[in-house]
Amino acid sequence: SPEEMTAVCKYWYEQYQAVPAVISHDTLEMILPEPIPEDKADEFVKEYYAFCQDTIDQGVPMPLLKETVKYSTVWQFWWD
Repeated sequence: SPEEMTAVCKYWYEQYQAVPAVISHDTLEMILPEPIPEDKADEFVKEYYAFCQDTIDQGVPMPLLKETVKYSTVWQFWWD
């Protein structure tokens, strides 16, 4: 729901300064000023999966996502 998405975006802004950059009917992209700290990657990947299972269930393994978020300043989510 829009309320849930807003709450998650607000939380991630407070935690990582991530802001929504692209929103469409099935996609959300967020940008960050810097990648998340390595020690928070495990926690974030669990949050990511709780928020958007489609990305992982349809092809992006959790270990790959964990490695990616440690170096990336862009997060991508999509839903079918």
